[in-house]
Amino acid sequence: MPLEKEILRFRKHGIAHRRRWIGLLCLIVWLGAASFPDLGPQEGAASEKKGEAGQGKGKEGGTTIKMNPLVVNLNEPNGRHYLKTTVVLEVGKKEWMEEVQKQIASVADTMIMTLCDKRLADLQTPQSKDEIRKELLDRAQKTPAGSMIKHIYFDEFLFQ
Repeated sequence: MPLEKEILRFRKHGIAHRRRWIGLLCLIVWLGAASFPDLGPQEGAASEKKGEAGQGKGKEGGTTIKMNPLVVNLNEPNGRHYLKTTVVLEVGKKEWMEEVQKQIASVADTMIMTLCDKRLADLQTPQSKDEIRKELLDRAQKTPAGSMIKHIYFDEFLFQ
């Protein structure tokens, strides 16, 4: 008889203990998800998986695609400087949007490889953004979707 009481007491406390842990785990997950609202997909960001595109009109009337932000380490000896930029591609015709979206990974790769060769001194001159814009456009136009890209705009350009 005492053994049966001990087993029942153990089961009762074991269930309550598990319920407390499950409740605590749910609370932690809920608070963690609420703390990071920007971890979900970004509106208007180009995504190869979902095919999302921020569409708009460029200066010359073309359709635009806003790419995801690019963050690269600059070519510095100590490796402590970086560049964060968001590029907007102007596409010549609306019909080309889907094709450019399919090739967005190769365009982003070309831009990353171009930007990671820059030094901090290359970014600090007043005309540097225009020079980088021209170089990125030139390199982007050598990708499979290049003939469809008419202009490049910077939506964000930060370096440290």
